[in-house]
Amino acid sequence: MNAVGVTGFIFWLGIAASHYRFRKAYIAQGHSLDDLPYKSKWFPFGPIFSFALCFFVLLAQNYQAFIGDHINWASVFAAYLGIPFFLVMWLGYKFIKKTKVIPLEECQIDFDEHRNAN
Repeated sequence: MNAVGVTGFIFWLGIAASHYRFRKAYIAQGHSLDDLPYKSKWFPFGPIFSFALCFFVLLAQNYQAFIGDHINWASVFAAYLGIPFFLVMWLGYKFIKKTKVIPLEECQIDFDEHRNAN
């Protein structure tokens, strides 16, 4: 259950970060958020709050393992194993493929091309 919970929160962290970066890139490239079909009522607060909340829950999910006279290492290992695993996989991919974070002004946003192709 812990692995599933960690994975879910890592996914939601990625979704919040992607939502924030997409809208910031859209604005940085001179577009208006009013042109998007979905209106995100709480942008930019919503994705920032979601990211912070998921990050907090991810780190605090098994705080009981740290309380008491000794740390319950088996519980810590079970609860937090997904975090270093994700970081190794993600950073390993970035290192092997030599990917970088794309500046907001250079993100490819080409909705019109996709609409016309269909």
